[in-house]
Amino acid sequence: MKLLHSFLSEPLVIKEGDAIEFVIENQKLFRETVEDFKHQLEGENGSLILSINDKPVTLRKHVELFDDICPFDINSKALLNRIYSNMESTAISEQFYVKGQELLAQIEQYLDGLGEEQGVFLDYTKLSFDSIVRAIGTRISVDYETPLEAIIDYMELINRYDGEKLYCFINFRSYFNDDEMLAFIQTLSMKGLRTLFLESLERKYIMETKRVIIDADLCVI
Repeated sequence: MKLLHSFLSEPLVIKEGDAIEFVIENQKLFRETVEDFKHQLEGENGSLILSINDKPVTLRKHVELFDDICPFDINSKALLNRIYSNMESTAISEQFYVKGQELLAQIEQYLDGLGEEQGVFLDYTKLSFDSIVRAIGTRISVDYETPLEAIIDYMELINRYDGEKLYCFINFRSYFNDDEMLAFIQTLSMKGLRTLFLESLERKYIMETKRVIIDADLCVI
């Protein structure tokens, strides 16, 4: 996977397990780069070019952007919808279909009984596995000691349900100290996740990362 930025003569090469720290100290360029990411994730055009096997791909499909992680909520609407969709597909598989139909029949029978007590006969136009899962507020159980643990689980779930992505973090190092960052990056590397840390300020170098800097005068270091 490669990401080409207009101020770089060579693309950033992001291999499986790589963590790239891309520091842009020029405020205007940093702002424009963040806006470029966001515009393309919304389906608009931009100057950033992402490629896989040297073929350009859309950022919208292949990039997950983290620009607001305080507090971090693993139960994002997009992720839950992916999980619901996959659960619904699993529910009609050979292993679960019969049991699911029996459960829906029992629910319908139960509701019929309640309706009879009111003196009415009921029809159920939206009684399905998906409607039940959504109606009961199904969420991912949250039991994490740190937000970094939740973020790692979120990234792995996105990879599982939506395919491999580039995970881009905006000014992530403002929230975590160097020791936390090192442990986080080592875990990401072990799990083979590709990450880009877009930072507006140069901080202490973390050995596990590859770093590229564009300074305030727009010189590439």
